[in-house]
Amino acid sequence: MTKLELIHADRSIIEEKKRLLERVEELHEFNQCSVAAAAGSGSTTPRSPGCQARAIFEAACDVTREGIRVHPRS
Repeated sequence: MTKLELIHADRSIIEEKKRLLERVEELHEFNQCSVAAAAGSGSTTPRSPGCQARAIFEAACDVTREGIRVHPRS
């Protein structure tokens, strides 16, 4: 972000990158919560593959609504 601002990149590019970075941070925090929940329950694997698949597809839908193409896989 700093490099783009220093070279006076187009504002629309900077704003797009900021939105993408915010989304990455949101997803990272979500994943951290999932890991903490699994650790708290003493589980090292998801309780249900269906639950994991649902989380993947929900995240893919969220990102797709923002206009980003995704190809979910497990």
